[in-house]
Amino acid sequence: MAVAGIMNKADPTNVGWLMTGDLGQHFTGWHAFRFDAWRFPITTTTLIAWPVGIPIIFTDSNPLFALVLKPFSSILPEQFQYIGPWYALCLVLQSFFAYLLGFRISSNRLFAVAVALLFLLYPPLLTRWGHDTLMAHWLILWAISLYLYPTSSAGDKSIHVQGIAIIILSTVIHFYLTAMVFPLIIGVILFGPGSITRKVLSVVAALFLLFGIMALLGYFSLESAGSAGFGYYSMNLNSPFNPAGLSHFLPSLPTGPGQYEGYQYLGVGGLMMLTVAGGLLAYAVFSKGRTLSPISHRTRFLILYGIAATLFAISLPAMLGDRVVVAFTLPEYINSALGVFRSSGRFFWPVAYLLYVGALVVIWRRARPIAVPLLLALCIIQFIDLIPLRAALSSAFAREQAHDELGPTLTPLLGDADAIHADGSWEKKQSAMYRGVLLGAPLGVPVIPVYSARSHLELGAWENEFREHLARGHASTRNILGIYPSGWYVCAPGRSFLTIDDWVLMLPDRTVDSAAIRYTVDQIAQGSAPNPEQLIAGCGSDCALLIAAQDEASASLPAALVDALHMTGSEIDRMGFRDSYLIVVENGVILHEDFGQRPLIHTTRVLGRDVAIESAGNTSGNRSSIKVDGIEYSHQRRGLNMVLIAPDKPISAFSYDTHAGVCR
Repeated sequence: MAVAGIMNKADPTNVGWLMTGDLGQHFTGWHAFRFDAWRFPITTTTLIAWPVGIPIIFTDSNPLFALVLKPFSSILPEQFQYIGPWYALCLVLQSFFAYLLGFRISSNRLFAVAVALLFLLYPPLLTRWGHDTLMAHWLILWAISLYLYPTSSAGDKSIHVQGIAIIILSTVIHFYLTAMVFPLIIGVILFGPGSITRKVLSVVAALFLLFGIMALLGYFSLESAGSAGFGYYSMNLNSPFNPAGLSHFLPSLPTGPGQYEGYQYLGVGGLMMLTVAGGLLAYAVFSKGRTLSPISHRTRFLILYGIAATLFAISLPAMLGDRVVVAFTLPEYINSALGVFRSSGRFFWPVAYLLYVGALVVIWRRARPIAVPLLLALCIIQFIDLIPLRAALSSAFAREQAHDELGPTLTPLLGDADAIHADGSWEKKQSAMYRGVLLGAPLGVPVIPVYSARSHLELGAWENEFREHLARGHASTRNILGIYPSGWYVCAPGRSFLTIDDWVLMLPDRTVDSAAIRYTVDQIAQGSAPNPEQLIAGCGSDCALLIAAQDEASASLPAALVDALHMTGSEIDRMGFRDSYLIVVENGVILHEDFGQRPLIHTTRVLGRDVAIESAGNTSGNRSSIKVDGIEYSHQRRGLNMVLIAPDKPISAFSYDTHAGVCR
């Protein structure tokens, strides 16, 4: 069953399992990019983060595959994903470069096969399936393998060519990997053969290459607030021994919050290999008459690299279990700069691989006769130890996306939409965004919000402006299709909404104009209230307006609303913070108005109907009630709750959050 689930994910036309969480971010970035025109930087699309756009390096959408496949988009199926096949490719390449390492260490094929099996069972690799691009650990193995490359003039050239390839591939796949492998490439150049001049020129060329590729891909094109929180997603000091519930043999150990990103469990097989190698090395050091080979400059560099990467992964504060062992505050400019790699716990990956390679070298040199059976035994132990991890992976790959209740309704609406806006709680907003991109991108209909690895300041400012335009009924918003969870407040005067299960769709005006063809009148509901000042000004005759405040209504009273009520003689601007407030207006004349730090109750008759109105501010009960002929009409929300009564018309009820602003 598990194998069937994995094979199902490898089907490029199966995208349902990707429509959630981070995988949804990765897939929809590619999906939007493939249907968009080419732009500069070359990974940019405006079918998400509309109208500003965003390079898909910030949606972790594996630009390597996206750039290769985009020219063939017209002949690919409309719903096409490469994340499943990418998993398979990463495992194949992990095996290949691990085998290459093992063979360069030993020149023994059986030993190399055992090494490949052990590296395939590296737990931090297998737990990265939710961040598919970060499964390219084979890039780290490839970079390490250059240190074992045969020394010759031809070999020197090959190392430089391979180093360039690693830099390019890592930058196009995921920049965390670039940050890990780039120092390794620089080290193999600086401490390899050749003149100082040539080495310096090679390093400078590598830097120019790196920054040129980054500019081409769009790394510098996003205005972001940066990434605060360096040290939160760090590695715990117990991480190499902490299986976090994914070991058959070892118990879980405590960690600090956020340190799941620093998951670095080596497995019982891996830990035993390091222990055996350490014992062999200690025996060689202390055994009489034995000496170790001199440590090369390359090895010294790798040791320094390993120490630096480990310290960066541990970060500050350094934690052992749930206790802080080292803590001090870095200067803000340093902390902000390091925040680019706030998931610092990941940086132990190359260190772990270097430890593995070092252990393998020691075992082959000091215990050659038993090296192959020893490694095979360790692979079996590692395989057994990871039974819980493999079960978790099987369960994850067996899950399918829930039934799509929105698709059948959204599809016919897209032809009327200029763009799609999604909002709501984060989980619901994600779901709405992903569904909008999946269906809208093939038709060229963009989606306004985006889920990206870095905050998008320009888009955030534009989205706030869009909400303001929506609240004012601006013409540019009239044909925006909105997707919101039921109960989510949207200030969109005069717009029409359609309820589908747990969702509410804000219909484009083009849809409403032809609604008789698609929907019954009962299905379409008129949207949220007009601007409150328009509501008040329009109730001058043959009309009654009832208003009751709840919680806090004074902080963001719009000046236009205050001016409109002043025309009736109201003193609403005297309402204090968290005051109760109520007013009854009939035919433009105030019948009753009251406010203060106490519950307010008033009963009367307006336009021949019995009215009972109550208001209680935050500190005096926090409630509102507007009953007409015994029926409750108040929305009972924070701010001003309003009810409009007019002869021969249905009673209308509205609410405005005049604490956070008329629109939130």
